[in-house]
Amino acid sequence: QAGDIYADIVKALAKENLDYNELSKKISYPKGSALTSYLDELETSNYIQKYYTWDIKTQRTTKTFRF
Repeated sequence: QAGDIYADIVKALAKENLDYNELSKKISYPKGSALTSYLDELETSNYIQKYYTWDIKTQRTTKTFRF
């Protein structure tokens, strides 16, 4: 059920910041377009926020992001 997936995502991220792979493992949901779509919808509706990590060495944002 989609509602259950949304709830699992929000509950997991309420406890800690996770990257995409960590979140997939934490909620036992496979990586792929469905998970990405759920995350995009939650971000668009302001339930979660995506931010890019910072590399101290290069002093730039990385391609890696966390929620």
